Amino acid sequence: MLVVVAIVSILVSLLLPALIQARQNAVEVWCRSNMHQVALGFLVLAEDTHGCLPGNQFDGQSHTGDEIYKNDWLGVSVTEYGVIKDTPQRGTVFPYLGQNRDIYRCPNLEAGEIGSAKDSNGHFDYSAMLSLSGAATARLSLRSRIRFNAGEIMDDLRTPLLVEEDPAQYINFWSREGGHANWDLLAKNHRYGANIAAVDGSVTWLFAGIPVMAAYWQSWGPGNDWVGLGAYPVYFGDWNKGQIPPGWWSDP
Repeated sequence: MLVVVAIVSILVSLLLPALIQARQNAVEVWCRSNMHQVALGFLVLAEDTHGCLPGNQFDGQSHTGDEIYKNDWLGVSVTEYGVIKDTPQRGTVFPYLGQNRDIYRCPNLEAGEIGSAKDSNGHFDYSAMLSLSGAATARLSLRSRIRFNAGEIMDDLRTPLLVEEDPAQYINFWSREGGHANWDLLAKNHRYGANIAAVDGSVTWLFAGIPVMAAYWQSWGPGNDWVGLGAYPVYFGDWNKGQIPPGWWSDP
């Protein structure tokens, strides 16, 4: 009997790491699927709205009537800052996602206390690049890079539309909204990295061992130059007017 118990214990010790890794891989794929669907929701909405991506909570505008599509993709209240009780179902993208709230969540994060700076805020874990508010899809480029403040460049990346944002900085802290800009930080929800949905709907994983702030992201803009994806402040449609600054650096 003791021999059987010993053999079982050995088998468990050998199989457990593999089972844990398999679960982690499955959760990461699940998260990628969620982000892919949300990104497609953005693109399908754009087809119905003059080819423009939806608005964001911090793009400085609130719209009614025929321009309601320009409002925040998550529906975060403009007048009640940080109040997210009606998100994402109040957002412009929600009807394009089968009214499924779970798609906005990373399955690797538990629903924590709102504003606790850890875990999920329980409503959404993905944030959209603020500078792309109202951007015409025809004027978007897949060419992107990350330029750190020390000058190092991470090149050959795809222009992000959605990212997994760090709960503490700030998607579940004091800035609970879906606009990725400025000091907002990339999360480390999967293998010390995060999933990123590009402007074409594809989803990839990016290592975030070195902190990646929104201000570090740049994309090849409509004016054939580098544009700061983490720029702030940004207003609806600024991307199309060439009014987005290059970022924290003016040199190429």
